[in-house]
Parts: sequence; structure tokens; C-alpha cells
Amino acid sequence: MTRIARARSKAARALGRIGDRRAVEPLVAGLADPSEELQEACCQALGRMGAREALPPLLGLLAKERSDRVAAAAGDAMSRLGAFEAALDLLPRMHATANRGLRRQFAIALGNLLGRPGAFYPYLTGDRASRAATLSRLLAESQRNVAAILNAASESFESSNTREAVSAAMTDLYHAVECLDYARIVQRVHDVALGVCRRLAGNDLPEDEALGFAFLHSARLGMGLWFAGEVKSRHLGDRSDTAPGGTVHADADLLEIEAALGVYFLASYQEAPEAP
Repeated sequence: MTRIARARSKAARALGRIGDRRAVEPLVAGLADPSEELQEACCQALGRMGAREALPPLLGLLAKERSDRVAAAAGDAMSRLGAFEAALDLLPRMHATANRGLRRQFAIALGNLLGRPGAFYPYLTGDRASRAATLSRLLAESQRNVAAILNAASESFESSNTREAVSAAMTDLYHAVECLDYARIVQRVHDVALGVCRRLAGNDLPEDEALGFAFLHSARLGMGLWFAGEVKSRHLGDRSDTAPGGTVHADADLLEIEAALGVYFLASYQEAPEAP
């Protein structure tokens, strides 16, 4: 990389920290530069500034056959801007890469969409014991959060056993976290997310209709149910590489990360307050 390109990259990052909106246009222009470091720096700056007008070019950058490094930066910027469509590219890229550092960048970007920006990062740090402790804390938060959502939901359909089904899934999720059975965690997260959507809908909807309701109800709820379903399908689907017991042969590190992301969503999702 040339000295000029390196200086421009440093300048782009500085502009992101300063936050002057006059920098948005030149930062967007930098996305088309041949230097990957400058593209990455411009993505980071635009995401830090909350420049939602940069979403179209960022989406275009993400959709192109760019390197994982640039895709991770663009995905992170879009996730900080609340662009849920970025997940359609982030999840498959996270599965495709064998680079642990890039995988974590994709996971952090997905975490930004599933919860508060930057809040999932602590799960990815530390040894196995510290990650297990963090997962247990996330589970405790998810138990309280899901109970609060269900208690506030309408009692509009008397024949439903959805509340009982969610309670049973949460109980099994607790045991799965206790023994660090990540495949089981993935399955139970999906069961809980689906049950929450049905409870909010006031109807035991089929899964595809529940997903449609979820996106209409809240983009974040739709994102959470979509993610839970995709992860369950990728790890537990009816595929030729399924091992005895029903679990797909998968990268253990990837399965652990996605199980934690699912629990993180259950701990993070909040119903928006009604307008006065």
C-alpha cells in the first residue's frame, strides 16, 4: 500500500471519530477506491457517524465480490445503521470463512442487528470458562426478558398452549446451557423465538406465517426469528452430513458463536413502547 493510501485511511478514521457530517460525501466516494484499507476505513467511519444516507453504497459494496475484510467492515457499518438486510450476506460469509478473526467480525455485526451495537463483543473474548459464564448470564437475562414479553402479551387466544410450550423450551434451554450443548441451544432458541412471535400474534401461526408477522411487528423480531431458523436449518437440518443423533457435522467454534448469538437475541429483544 502506498504512503498516500495509508494517509487517506488514517484521515478517514479520524473523520469518523470527529463526526462532522460534511465528511460523509468524501467517505462514500472512498468506498470505490481500489485500496481495501481505505474502503475498510471509510466503512468504519460511516458506521461510527451513523450516516444512514450511506446505506445504498454500503449495500452495493457488500453485495459485490469483495474480500472478507471489506465485507466485514461494510457489514459492521450497515449493522450499526440498523440495516437488517445486511444479515443476508453476513451469515453465509460467517459460515464460509475459516478465519477466526473475520468470523468474529461477522458475529459482532450480526450481534449489532440482534441487540445493542457492540454489546455482543464480550462473549467473544476470554477462555472457554469465561465464555460459558457469559452465556449463563445471557440465559438469565433471556429468562427474565421472555417472561416479561409473554406477561405483557395479549391473552387473545384461549385454546393456545403457546405459553406452556415456550416455558418448556426455556426450561430445556437452561439445561442445554448448563451442559454447553450448543446444538440443543440452537434448537431451543428457535422454539422460544417462534413461541414468542405466536404469543404476540395471538395465533398459533405456521412458522412461515409467524416469520411474516414478526417482520411486520418489528424488524428486529423478524431478524431474530429468521436468524434462529437459519441457524437451526444449517446445523440441524435434514442434510447428508448429519451425524448420529441428528446434529450436522459443523465447525464447533461456529456452532458455539451462533448458539450464543441466539441466546443474546432472547436476552436483548424489547417490545417498543406504545406511542402516547
